[in-house]
Amino acid sequence: EKTIKATPISSTEYEAVVTKNTTVTLTKVITNNQYAYVSIDGKQYTLNEQTKNIVLGNEFPKEVSIVVKAENGKEQEYKLTIYNDDEIGNLESLTVNDKQATKVSEGKYAVTLYKKTTTENTSNSESTTTNSGNSTDTNIASNTAGTITNNEVTVKATAISSLADVSIEDNDYKIHENENTITLENSPQEVNIKVKTQSGEIKEYTLEITVKEKDDDSNLGLDMLIVNGNTISVNSDGTYKAFL
Repeated sequence: EKTIKATPISSTEYEAVVTKNTTVTLTKVITNNQYAYVSIDGKQYTLNEQTKNIVLGNEFPKEVSIVVKAENGKEQEYKLTIYNDDEIGNLESLTVNDKQATKVSEGKYAVTLYKKTTTENTSNSESTTTNSGNSTDTNIASNTAGTITNNEVTVKATAISSLADVSIEDNDYKIHENENTITLENSPQEVNIKVKTQSGEIKEYTLEITVKEKDDDSNLGLDMLIVNGNTISVNSDGTYKAFL
């Protein structure tokens, strides 16, 4: 029987990875205080320690609630998340300039950005004024998600688990989340993302970034067209053509 120790990712959260063939895992919890009670996944409280069989099946990730109750009755909840090792390298989120990229096929994402004009910069700014005594505070908020004002974009990738590291265009790996400023030289342009698990396995993703001019008819056009997992570019006459 293989023992897998959960990894703490915060003061109240733990994560663990099991193989895809695992159907049942044996969970054992021991409290720091011998007089405290513990409950795993709704099981009746027991003193100091508790063990429970957690049936996984195909339910991944599996969240297990663990509650510790002190002598004075105060309760503290902890969360254990169990991942399948096949999905530990998955992405939870991938954004470009705060716009969520679309998953077009396994390992491939795409996003369309629109060039932002000077006029739009002014019209999309919202000013709110509040008075505090003799002083006045003005906050300016701009809607910039999915737009681009120059040839640089910020790509941000988040792994599904904190047990994985992320790299964007071969920058240094960072735990769980990473971001990188990318200079666009073409449209579309591909960006490579890698997610590395604790076992050293690397899962690679491709992000295709397309930049379009924004005009008065942009709200009536297509943001993206996907056929059989491939993004289709618009022709000069406004038509799309795909070969199957």
